[in-house]
Amino acid sequence: MIFKLSRHLSTFHRKRLSVLFFGNDKFSLASLELLNKNFKQESFVEKLCVVTHTKVQANPVKKYAERENLKVFSWPVNENDIRGQFNVGIVVSFGHLLSSSLIENFPLGMINVHGSLLPRYRGAAPIIHAIMKGDTETGVSIMRIKPKHFDIGEILAQRRIPIEPDSLMPQIHDDLAQIGGSLLLECLENLEDSLANAKPQSSEGVLYAPKVNKKPEAVRWEHCKANEIFNIYRAYYSFKHLVTTWQEFSLKLLAISVRELSSSSQLTALREKPPGSFIFHKLERCLIVKCSQDTYMNILSVGIEGKRAMSALDFYNGFIRKRPKETYNFK
Repeated sequence: MIFKLSRHLSTFHRKRLSVLFFGNDKFSLASLELLNKNFKQESFVEKLCVVTHTKVQANPVKKYAERENLKVFSWPVNENDIRGQFNVGIVVSFGHLLSSSLIENFPLGMINVHGSLLPRYRGAAPIIHAIMKGDTETGVSIMRIKPKHFDIGEILAQRRIPIEPDSLMPQIHDDLAQIGGSLLLECLENLEDSLANAKPQSSEGVLYAPKVNKKPEAVRWEHCKANEIFNIYRAYYSFKHLVTTWQEFSLKLLAISVRELSSSSQLTALREKPPGSFIFHKLERCLIVKCSQDTYMNILSVGIEGKRAMSALDFYNGFIRKRPKETYNFK
């Protein structure tokens, strides 16, 4: 394979790229759109086709490819259908291990756009795990695909971005998707240099980001500090809800923030109570909850099954106000 790659690199400058793109979701769509733009402009992409899950209805890659009249192969792809047609494979948020025989169909190999600074956060959910861990920066990596392993190949390029303290997952996701697509095209435009200068991943700092299920996440008030809960909220935002229980109600926490506890007598009394205890702050119209290690959180909006989202004020007036204060504790 090394001999084949070096042979094709030596002739790369004489030809443009025939690309087979592998992707399924919104993150991968950003790269496909930029590749297609390059293809339409008759730049260095001379052929572009797509491999995706054709039986999944909510598949933005499939919808886009069909709208743009790009040829679509259904996964798992029949290698006889693609053999000899493409010189490079591009994989973005595809989620399947790729075999040696598939990779060998591409003289220039297969390249992946990954939403983290590898080797940090190898796996299916790097953006969620980076935010959940409280990282202050993340980025994208363009790497060479290795057979039967996720995210271990040589790095062609990386680009970093900050994670602001109040950044939510959807914005980081969309920013990285666009940056990843742009960085991919930079690598493809100078593919000979990019492949020749690819560097092995460090064996230090390896972290994993396993797939996250969509089951609502119960808040552990007695175990997590307020900033840790807020990081989980930011990481799961728009993907799944944080939930807690009060009396007979299961509550979705729709809007929350970390709070510095002031010295008023009402708030100071909360210090003496166990984690999960809360009060309603009338002036600020929010619930204040005690978390682990004497940290505190504001709850601004909640959801109850079968009812519309409501503000903390509406929840207090409609549900909490008539209950004894001894019940002011989330489980």
